[in-house]
Amino acid sequence: MTSVALNSSNSYRDTIRQGAKSALPVVLGYFPLAFAYGILAVQAGVSLAWTTLMSVLVYAGAGQFMIVALLAAGADSLAIVLTVFVVNLRHLLMSAALAPKLGHLARWRVAAVAAELTDETFAVISVQGQEHGYTSGWLAGLQVCSHLSWVLGSVAGAVVGAAVSDPTRWGIDFALVAMFLALLAMQVRRRTTLIVAIVAALVYRIALPIVNEYWAIIAAATIAATIGVMLKDRLKSK
Repeated sequence: MTSVALNSSNSYRDTIRQGAKSALPVVLGYFPLAFAYGILAVQAGVSLAWTTLMSVLVYAGAGQFMIVALLAAGADSLAIVLTVFVVNLRHLLMSAALAPKLGHLARWRVAAVAAELTDETFAVISVQGQEHGYTSGWLAGLQVCSHLSWVLGSVAGAVVGAAVSDPTRWGIDFALVAMFLALLAMQVRRRTTLIVAIVAALVYRIALPIVNEYWAIIAAATIAATIGVMLKDRLKSK
C-alpha cells in the first residue's frame, strides 16, 4: 500500500513538472507583458499593492490593461467594471470549449482550472491537453507557473515604473498587441485555423462601425469559433 501511494505521489509530481515545462512559452511571454502592465499601472497612479492585487485576483492581461487605461482617463468604477466584464466574456467561450474534456476531474478542480484560464493557457491546453490526458497535475503545473510569472512580472514592472517617465517611448503600450500577434502566429498551423483567424478579423472590422470595440471583439470571437467548429465537423465527416 505504501509503495502504491509513493508511486502515485511521484506520478503526480511528474505531471506537475510536465505542466511547468509546458508553461515555459507562456512564462516567457507573460513576464515582459506583466512588466509593461506594472509600469503603466504605476504611471496611471495605481499603487504597488493594488497593481499586485489585480494580478493576483483579476489575472487578465487585456482586462488589466483596460483597467489602467480607464483609470488614467478618469472613468468611474461602474464603467470600469462593465467594460472589463464585456472584454472578458470571451472566457465563457473558452470554458465551454474545455468543459467536455475535463469531465473526469472533480468539480473543485474544474472550478480551479476555470478561474486560472487565460487566452494563452487555453491555447496550450487546446494544443497539448490531449497528449497529457488533461490531468490535474499537468493543468496545475501549467496554470500556477503561468500565473506566478504574471504576478512577479507585475511587481517588477511596478517597482521600476516610477523611473520611466514616458512608457510609450519604449513601445510598452504595444506589449499586449505583440503578445496576441505572437500567439496567433503559433496557432496558425493549418488551413482551418487560418480561415478562422481571417473570419475573426473581417467580422471585427465589419462590426466596429456598428457597435463598440468590446462587442465587436465578442462578435468576432463567437462567429469565428462557430465557423471553426463547423469546418472541423465537416472535415471529420469526410
